[in-house]
Amino acid sequence: SPYGGTAITYPVEIRETTSGHSGKFGDEALKNGYSELYKWIDTNGCPHSEGWHVCYGWEIVHVFQHGSAAARCGDGGCSGRYLSGGGNHGHIGGPWDNECGGWTNDASEWGSPYWDIQWPSRKPCNSEYYKFLCCR
Repeated sequence: SPYGGTAITYPVEIRETTSGHSGKFGDEALKNGYSELYKWIDTNGCPHSEGWHVCYGWEIVHVFQHGSAAARCGDGGCSGRYLSGGGNHGHIGGPWDNECGGWTNDASEWGSPYWDIQWPSRKPCNSEYYKFLCCR
């Protein structure tokens, strides 16, 4: 890379976490929502030692374009929260686009990106029902 980093690695597989969680992982004052989410997936079906991380939207799209049904959560469809990459993911603005305030808020009026079987959607931050999508 001309910027001194490594080349982009494209994911080949997606899986859902083994349990759901609200959008609140950390504390807004500590600004630790993303790091706490990263820790949580490690013990909820996406171990870092096997190369798993929370998916970005572009990674999900890549696996759906190029991967087999088995690579897409084992059955061809995946459902779970994911990372938008820090920007508006398209169809709705305002608090729905803020990844639950950096994964520090579980208010019902805040939201997160959510992959709904085969397309992007959104879900409120206050439900602990929704799983997360992991890629590797």
